[in-house]
Amino acid sequence: MARDLSGLTDEELLLLCRDARDGDEIRRAISALAGGHHPGVVRYLTRFLDSREAAEDLAQEAFVRIYKHAREYRGEAAAKVSTWLYRIATNLALNEIRDRKNRPRVSPNVLLGAGHDGAAELQDGIAQRREPAPGERAEA
Repeated sequence: MARDLSGLTDEELLLLCRDARDGDEIRRAISALAGGHHPGVVRYLTRFLDSREAAEDLAQEAFVRIYKHAREYRGEAAAKVSTWLYRIATNLALNEIRDRKNRPRVSPNVLLGAGHDGAAELQDGIAQRREPAPGERAEA
């Protein structure tokens, strides 16, 4: 019979993930943890990324990483599960921002409008659509 996880704290859920032998119980514990934190993590990541869709993807990835690394959790008072979760989410967001900066965004109009001198137009389109750096966004 499945154990009732509704009354467990975040730390107890993660310790259950760390110590459980049953994969189904581990998945249920992660689901219970995600149920309490997913909306807040998505809101937090949306502020970083200005995209709810990207925030949803990264929130899911954060919970996958919690699942994969549950055995590394020590359960110390200074290392609350929520702190660990938001640290993972922050690192994922910073990686995404860095990757976006290094990955040029090109409009389909630039590609379709590229005539004989398509390379020059494409280069101009890339330069015009570059994501501002986080510092530039903060100044704006």
